[in-house]
Amino acid sequence: MNNYKQISTALKENGIAENHNWLSEDEIIFITQKILKLSRAKGENRSHLPINKLSILLKTIKFQFSDISFGLYLQNLSKKLNLKNISNDFFGCESELKNIDFYVSKRSEDPVLDWHVDKAYSGKKDVYDYVKPEDFGLKFIFYLTDVTKDNGCLKYVPKSNKIAYALKKGIYEKEIKYSPYWKMNDFCELVTRNSQVIKKYTDPIDLNKFYDLIEQLKREENSNNFYHEINKGGGIIFDESGIHKGTEPRNNDRLIFRYIFTKKLKN
Repeated sequence: MNNYKQISTALKENGIAENHNWLSEDEIIFITQKILKLSRAKGENRSHLPINKLSILLKTIKFQFSDISFGLYLQNLSKKLNLKNISNDFFGCESELKNIDFYVSKRSEDPVLDWHVDKAYSGKKDVYDYVKPEDFGLKFIFYLTDVTKDNGCLKYVPKSNKIAYALKKGIYEKEIKYSPYWKMNDFCELVTRNSQVIKKYTDPIDLNKFYDLIEQLKREENSNNFYHEINKGGGIIFDESGIHKGTEPRNNDRLIFRYIFTKKLKN
């Protein structure tokens, strides 16, 4: 799936899309070497790269010039791959790049991160400043190692992003009493308790499909409906407000880099 319109259509329908042929072999080798070098130099498995004048200035003060050059390289790569076109089409308006980072997830029998949703909890005192329905990101994950069911691929509940939007809308309109819903079970319980409100803000067909998928997930954790297996050089794009999980990288370390786009703020 290489056409950005096709990708955007899949995103709007299910909250997630795949692209299996994003990077050339030379790009895979170069980026992998840069990430491993930076990770070893910093002694960290994750790092944010500069994307604007302020973040470049902060990196300059710390003499982190390799971060600056690598960040610029990845920004140019995002333009080459037309990622912003995908993001603009998905959001239906102008979007902007908010983050570039990379992860080295060490080989493990534990999940990279268990079932959860993003943008679901904050330490801010006024939760209504945080759960704005339109405030969420579109994530582009590029894999530099093969990921499979048994080795660190992403799992995602289709259409759960639509339910998350309705939930946030209900909370924002103060029709649903907020409680933390970062974990999947908390999310599902909050949706079930407030199903009538959820139906106001999403298609009831999508809500019923969501219930069916959650029941299937409880019965068949290993169902292929949720896995996204990708060879190195490919990637996934997904609405971060949907329910997802990073599976166990059992065979080897998992290397990824990510872009996050959001709706562009109006001045």
